[in-house]
Amino acid sequence: YGDSTPVTYQVETTDDGEAIDYAGDDDQETNGDGEVTITATSTTAQADVIFTFEERDQNQDATAEATFEAGVPDSLVVENITETAGDEGEILITLEDEFDNPVPDEAVEVVDAAGIDDLDGATVDTDENGEATLAFTEQIADVYDLFFEATADSSVETTSNVTVEPADPDSLTVNNLTATAGESGELTATLVDEYGNEIEDEDIEITDADGLSGIDNGDTADTDENGEASFDFDEDDTGSYIVEFGLAAIDSINDTATVTVESDATGGGGGGNS
Repeated sequence: YGDSTPVTYQVETTDDGEAIDYAGDDDQETNGDGEVTITATSTTAQADVIFTFEERDQNQDATAEATFEAGVPDSLVVENITETAGDEGEILITLEDEFDNPVPDEAVEVVDAAGIDDLDGATVDTDENGEATLAFTEQIADVYDLFFEATADSSVETTSNVTVEPADPDSLTVNNLTATAGESGELTATLVDEYGNEIEDEDIEITDADGLSGIDNGDTADTDENGEASFDFDEDDTGSYIVEFGLAAIDSINDTATVTVESDATGGGGGGNS
């Protein structure tokens, strides 16, 4: 405020912004040059804030527009996710300043991808919401511990983990076995997905025991963390037994194992199976 002859006026400042603080009083007098300086700060990043300056006695006012931008990066958050082997996953990254404002147009890099090739050395810029995403596809089931940094300030860092779970069951394998008559033996069925990941907690069923003692048609066992289901048998008669296995939930996933029962070295063992 002021004209060719500066006069002392009382100026009051108002705004339409959020969380605006003024250094000193927002109702101040102009100086000898007819000027007044208003210092305003905000912890909220916001644009198009309108400040209105009103000189009450002279019934004059004026406006000015201001933008408060986010501060420097202070906090980096990367979500933990779980994805299926072979499917595309997406990791969400969020970068904020010390007042929790999203920080746009800042690079975030993957410092340690923990063996996920698609993320090795990856860098991505945050958008207007302070967010960025990284896409990847991983075929090996495991838990991957990742490490991220803000490129502009390596002290702004964080970790996250990606859990890759096996895909759907794809194949069942049971190895042929040679056993000794009169001694216990064990058949082990292994269930994997198309990438070779072992699948846990699936029912494996004996669909045809072929007369092998100790197991029966319809017997089931759950696969363990190694994708294995075990069946114990104890056969006294020598011979060859063809045992058929299947995944209880999907008939088309199956396998056959041949169990050859031989006499022990002392000559034990009864009749035979052919």
